[in-house]
Amino acid sequence: MIMRSLILPAVLVGCLLTAGCQQQASKAEGTEGISTTIIPHEALPVKVAKPEEFAGLLADETDAQIVDVRTEGEYSSGHLAGSMNINIASPDFHGEVSKLDTERKIYVYCAIGGRSARAAEMMANMGYEVVDMNGGITAWKSEGRETTTE
Repeated sequence: MIMRSLILPAVLVGCLLTAGCQQQASKAEGTEGISTTIIPHEALPVKVAKPEEFAGLLADETDAQIVDVRTEGEYSSGHLAGSMNINIASPDFHGEVSKLDTERKIYVYCAIGGRSARAAEMMANMGYEVVDMNGGITAWKSEGRETTTE
């Protein structure tokens, strides 16, 4: 009797879970005649470099594209010499990035590394070879490296 009282609830729970999974699967396939094809995408690699390595790579690069993805206010308070400002929060971020030369490497940074990591991934997915500075300009400055406001 005890065994029967345990089996029945277990079977009911199993049936409910199976029905719920089948319902979710049918929703995922599409509704109202709309079907979606999901193509797996492997992200392109992004090199992440500490400020010392980042500086070394820049020194070896003859025609670097250095992109600061912070706000205009942050950029004007101090940035790497030779960098350009393309704010990742700008509605035209992708449009501005697409103007860069795909044949040249992009060196990207922000304040502490979060925004540049997102930007680097986007740029890599657009076909660019990207180096992201780990720790951003904050780490750069903490190593005593120079910035400019020009």
